[in-house]
Amino acid sequence: LNEGIDDIYSQLKKKFHEHFEFFSSNHSIEISPIGVNKGEALKYLIDTTSVQDEEVIVVGDSMNDLSMFEKYSNSFLVTQENHPLQIKTKHTIKKFSELEQFTRLNKNFH
Repeated sequence: LNEGIDDIYSQLKKKFHEHFEFFSSNHSIEISPIGVNKGEALKYLIDTTSVQDEEVIVVGDSMNDLSMFEKYSNSFLVTQENHPLQIKTKHTIKKFSELEQFTRLNKNFH
């Protein structure tokens, strides 16, 4: 984080940690109510369909994608460099178009 954002991030987290989740990068801070995240939203959608968890592919590139990576095993981190989320995802790709190869090789996605 840059110094200004780091200060704001620390103050927000200290004051509002009981009510909100905070995700940051070098240039931004994302704030969400606790329990409101991409993983829960996707789970809600999947629960209303006949789609199985193993048929779901999740793709992300930032910390606010962590909740999806923790819930679904077909997870892809899009990054050009080492990223802290690599330990939470099954696959790392450099560009979104690399997903095509995965879907061709995996029978659940034909």
